[in-house]
Amino acid sequence: MIYWLYMRLITWNVNGLRSVQRNAGLDAVLALAPDVLLLQETKLGSNTQRAALDGYHASFSTATASSHWGVATISRIPPTSVVTSVVPNRRFNDEGRTVLSIFPKLAILNVYIPQGSRDGRNLDYKLDCLTALIDFVRQWMGPPLLLCGDFNIARGERDLARPSANIGHTMFTTQERALFEQLLAVGYVDCLRELYPEENDIYSWWPYSYSARSRNLGWRLDYILVPSYLRNGIIDMKHKADYLGSDHCPIELNLSAELE
Repeated sequence: MIYWLYMRLITWNVNGLRSVQRNAGLDAVLALAPDVLLLQETKLGSNTQRAALDGYHASFSTATASSHWGVATISRIPPTSVVTSVVPNRRFNDEGRTVLSIFPKLAILNVYIPQGSRDGRNLDYKLDCLTALIDFVRQWMGPPLLLCGDFNIARGERDLARPSANIGHTMFTTQERALFEQLLAVGYVDCLRELYPEENDIYSWWPYSYSARSRNLGWRLDYILVPSYLRNGIIDMKHKADYLGSDHCPIELNLSAELE
């Protein structure tokens, strides 16, 4: 049986869900009527009260010992199952960095990869998590799996405003970029680059300092990756830089595909 999928998916590192809710940023994104909304860096504690979202099902993964990190997947259709530990790294899982939502014909992994620290002290931890994620994806035997979220890596020189000044720095090291390409080599495409392979100045994160956002001195750290056999179903991909409330902007994918 052939199943026709049309989906509007949005991923956004909100840098604090309660803050985004207070300033109406979440309402603005929900007004776009996404079928699935993936949030990273929710900063919710395990006991934090969560506002109900009319018409949506929400799955959360929170840090066990703090109110940092955390991800949430919000969908119109409830998933048939949810898994919050897919990478065999205790620290990664304790920080609440993934939600795997499995639907009847599709699965979506919402992921928040560690930054690695600007001084590099957590780079090995980040590389270990990326390697484990690649192993997980390589062994995946379920329905088509989309990979979405904040990877904290600028893939290439056109993915940050000042590449020469940041070569070798965290989020733009040779090791991180090589592992990102290994992830794609498992059988994925970067949706933005499928549509706009040569486009410059498309970013998803801007530092708060130096008026970086108004000057568009940013980095592309947030991605939506789909299996390569769905590449022809990528209708549109937008970085909505005018949506405020976080140092990241929402990214919207419109996908239309036939699934068996």
